[in-house]
Amino acid sequence: MVDAASAFTSSSSSAATARSATANKATGKPAVAEQSPEEKFLAFAKKTPAEKMRDALLSQLGLTEEKLKAMPFEERQKVEKKITEMVKEAAEKQATKTGQTGFITDRRV
Repeated sequence: MVDAASAFTSSSSSAATARSATANKATGKPAVAEQSPEEKFLAFAKKTPAEKMRDALLSQLGLTEEKLKAMPFEERQKVEKKITEMVKEAAEKQATKTGQTGFITDRRV
């Protein structure tokens, strides 16, 4: 179970690579081009289930991959640990509820 949880903390967001940045002349900061609904859908569809779950967990914490990457190392490690704990808790809750293991993957095959 720990290996599955660590897979969630090591996945990366493909949405960040789907956007292009242009320079804002007034502030000098890069501005992110807005994605069309089609681009947003395609970026979402390309994500693995682990990436989708990670995004959902980050959303529960009020974060995005971009915000997480901008954090100092120590703070980011705390969030990564929290995500791992959330995955473990969800797996344990599901196993208790259904009496079955294999929350992350179906091992019956």
